[in-house]
Amino acid sequence: MCALYDEVSIKKNVFIPMRDGVELAADLFLPQTDEPLPAIFSYYPYHKDDYIGVGYRESFTEIARRGYAGIILDIRGTGGSEGKAAEMMSFKEQEDGYDAVEWMARQEWCDGRVGQWGMSYGGFTSLLVAAQQPPHLAAIAPTFAGMNIYLDFAYPGGRANMLNLAGGWCAWMLVMNAMPPMHRDGEGRWMRLWKERLEDYAPYLLSMIDNPVYNGVWEQGSPELVCDKISVPTLLIGGWRDIFPEAMVRCYEALRCTKKLIMGPWMHDFPNRSLLPRIDGFGEIMRWFDQHLKGVDTGIMEEPPVSIYVQGLDEWRYEEDWPVPGATGAEFQLGGESMSLEGAAPEEIDSQTLSHDPTVGASAGLWNPFAFNIGLHLDQREDDARSLSFASPPLNEDLEIVGSPRLTVHVSTDIPDAVVVAKLCDVAPDGGSTLITSAWLNLTHRDSHQFPSPITPGEVYKVEMSLWATSYLVRAGHRLRLNIATADFPRIWPSKHEGGHRVYFGGGYASSLVVPVRPSRGPSPAIPPYEEIPMPPIPPEVTLFEPLWSIERDLLKGTVTVHSGADREMMLEGGARLFTGHRYSASARKDDPSASQVKAEVENVIEFPDMEIVMEGAVNITTHSAVISLNITVDGHPFYQQNWSRQGVMGL
Repeated sequence: MCALYDEVSIKKNVFIPMRDGVELAADLFLPQTDEPLPAIFSYYPYHKDDYIGVGYRESFTEIARRGYAGIILDIRGTGGSEGKAAEMMSFKEQEDGYDAVEWMARQEWCDGRVGQWGMSYGGFTSLLVAAQQPPHLAAIAPTFAGMNIYLDFAYPGGRANMLNLAGGWCAWMLVMNAMPPMHRDGEGRWMRLWKERLEDYAPYLLSMIDNPVYNGVWEQGSPELVCDKISVPTLLIGGWRDIFPEAMVRCYEALRCTKKLIMGPWMHDFPNRSLLPRIDGFGEIMRWFDQHLKGVDTGIMEEPPVSIYVQGLDEWRYEEDWPVPGATGAEFQLGGESMSLEGAAPEEIDSQTLSHDPTVGASAGLWNPFAFNIGLHLDQREDDARSLSFASPPLNEDLEIVGSPRLTVHVSTDIPDAVVVAKLCDVAPDGGSTLITSAWLNLTHRDSHQFPSPITPGEVYKVEMSLWATSYLVRAGHRLRLNIATADFPRIWPSKHEGGHRVYFGGGYASSLVVPVRPSRGPSPAIPPYEEIPMPPIPPEVTLFEPLWSIERDLLKGTVTVHSGADREMMLEGGARLFTGHRYSASARKDDPSASQVKAEVENVIEFPDMEIVMEGAVNITTHSAVISLNITVDGHPFYQQNWSRQGVMGL
């Protein structure tokens, strides 16, 4: 057992020097002891003095109580740190992380062993910093992170993430990266830093728009290219309904170090705060660090290395590895007069056509990046009906899918910017349709995400797609349904041209779905001893939290609009108040694919006792252009104003 400390002190704005002289700002949580301790830090652009600080303060207080030095570190150019934010997850951020680890190890309060953990962006930085191999980094615990920021989030399948990238995260970061330090010192450092970061300020969104193909900008933020350099023990936690399910299992497969994987049914939120089953993910992380930073035998290394939640069965299972040993591929052929999934391919070539409908996809839910616990998939029947659907007969026995289904399909199209979308669903006897997993391919990226190829109308392309990894039990009596569509709105941008696809099957154009199936279980394996925990209370500093999600359908115009966002308010040190109102929406029109659009408005109101700062950001992106603006006033007087625009955006 580890010693527990009742008293914890917090040192604000501890400055950490980087190799180029820039100083990063951190908050340091220390228990009341003179004994040097291992250090655990998180590294974010989300501000230790407001959003990430309020959300993580309780966790880092608990980290200190458990006998660690806890550190929340602002990335350069954000929060209280000097410098300017470059592209997200840049090489400079990774070098800074290395320098920060080595600085921590040299401090009198540290015993030389450092761990790193974080969710989402903090998960990316954990992997990328570990790949830099700082000598004193001893263990990491990245959660809900990606492996390839281009394919896993920005451009899934080579097609731009629509609502939740452009209108959601990037619009929010437009204002977040322009915010002043919320810790105001008496010497005016905070104002100097704020003015410096607004000089030549460029939003992340411009980089997203300007780089629609996979290139060096994306490579620097892609852990998959450097995973083989990670040598420290790594605990991965992810969610099947998250933005990054495929990424987390790919990461586990790629690592060559001591490793463990936990995959639950969660969306993009930490297991302690997620929808049921809510487990103590923080406790698992602390077991990992106790084992690898303190040398305490927590029993975690005696457990099987992989824990997965089987959806449909609604139970946790241990596995000895991932991919699951012994998993076999169950092959289903597309075709037949009844548009079926069968065991044998039709002998004759046949085909079916599908007209482009840019509004298909709204029932698939959101890729909400803000840990709001909103946007879970809905019943898929409406989208099923507007796709080419291939269904199996009712299953004679349970089918446990465990891995990434693979689709081979032959397609021709007259849409110059065509997208092929595949969705696998579980259809219950009453007709209810549950989304299992999905895949996307920008057909111009069929050969390369770096060098797109034009589409020749009428040419038949053999398309091979890997659907995102899952663990899901389809019950006997249910059917598998494969949907092929031209759009997955608003998760990705719809094609802007009219036209349609022709899908071929049978004969020389045999199209098939291969589903990885877990082998029959012998004696019941041990079940991970995760107990469901209650939802933790909202931090007392948060005085308002109202997330938004709605789907609006104009039946006369054929327009579908998906709205999301949130109102949030928190009270900060020194009596400051921070209010954020964020509204973003995506719309698509069935009879006019070129009318697709994303709009976002973000308002941050910062009320200090002696000053009011109002920051207003706006994003308006169509299939032809993007307009971005940022306006800042201080006590009602203009302080900063800038507009950015682009033509021919996001590879559309």
